[in-house]
Amino acid sequence: MRIIKYLIFFVVVQLTFSQTNENKLFVIDYVGTYKKYNSQETTYKEYFRLMKRKDSSIFQSINEMTKDTILEEITKTKVYRKLPNTHHPYAIRYNKDSLVYWEKIFQVDYKYEEAINFDWKIQNKSKVISGYNCKLATVNYGGRLWSAWYAVEIPIDAGPYKFKGLPGLILQCYDEERNYQWDFFKLYKSDRELMFQKLYFSSNPEEIEKTTRTNFLKIQYSSKNATLSELNNSGASGFRVSIPNNNSTVRNSNTTSGRGYIPIELIE
Repeated sequence: MRIIKYLIFFVVVQLTFSQTNENKLFVIDYVGTYKKYNSQETTYKEYFRLMKRKDSSIFQSINEMTKDTILEEITKTKVYRKLPNTHHPYAIRYNKDSLVYWEKIFQVDYKYEEAINFDWKIQNKSKVISGYNCKLATVNYGGRLWSAWYAVEIPIDAGPYKFKGLPGLILQCYDEERNYQWDFFKLYKSDRELMFQKLYFSSNPEEIEKTTRTNFLKIQYSSKNATLSELNNSGASGFRVSIPNNNSTVRNSNTTSGRGYIPIELIE
């Protein structure tokens, strides 16, 4: 009887995510838990949203999505509104296996493109997450070993941050040291096309600085490790980000000077 119930449940799930719904927009929310600096024991939480349709997807923190919407309204109405706080002011849009990454560092908007083909290693481990049977896969990316638990019952090729390429939706993902972790919160379908079209807002899109992933990670690392005195002494022109020449200073965040920023990705 138990096996029959499981088979019925599996068929229902498969029909829910069948090709008849391939044009639907799937919205998956995650809870992100992370550490910002080695000098702090504090962990932070923030909600993230993954929107997936066919071969395209968008990933962004919900606070950053809200902030972008408000900034767009302020630009049009010239009426100031309070902006939500986020430690993750980035946006990621996938089209098949290529992504575009946007992030503002101080007053500069950066953008880079990246083609990814994750070399996942399927492990002989399983567990249940939010009622879904999940399997474990691991991958080395960004100088870190990542573990991803994916639900074979949800045939959606997507996951938090940049992670994808598994035969099921990633419900939990974390690095080996648990500096960054995303946990599945909820999943639903939406007909709101505008929801999928809206992404990273820039008041001067023509001034977005295009760069490479490697250069961006160096700029990000340098800016996050800027000391308060450096920021205070930067003057009206703003803090100028320097790009480290030695990758080892970026790879080993435990021995860095400054505040000991823990990046999601290290320079490889």
